[in-house]
Amino acid sequence: MRHGNNIEVIRMIEYKFRYRFQHKKTKEIKTLYYTLPQIENGIWQHSKWEETLGVVPWIYEREWIILARDLFIRHKDKNDKEIYAEDIVDYEEAEKRGFPDLRINVVKWDEDRYRLSRYSAAGYFWDRMKIIGNIYENPELIK
Repeated sequence: MRHGNNIEVIRMIEYKFRYRFQHKKTKEIKTLYYTLPQIENGIWQHSKWEETLGVVPWIYEREWIILARDLFIRHKDKNDKEIYAEDIVDYEEAEKRGFPDLRINVVKWDEDRYRLSRYSAAGYFWDRMKIIGNIYENPELIK
């Protein structure tokens, strides 16, 4: 966008979603990732569906259910992995700061921001955390 001699750059936020599918009979969980434009344009990438779920989109409902849709929080962990809502993270610094019980957290959406389920002071240190699982496939990590 141009205003006089100044050029303004409008940064588009890329929304990414992680879909968790569960097989109705076997309870197996599989994951697919989509950007918002892919969803809005109806590009459900048949090859991805066939490769990951073994079926094309219009048949999946017979065998699979959508278990969850998790939004990419636009941050990465210390291993450069994208962090999504409902991921379980290990925040080692909590233990170093004297709070060992607050080390393992779930990434949560709280009205207007992402936060950790237990350790509120860590909100700005995503790159110091390590993803160790998610609530769907590793619920035992948060007990």
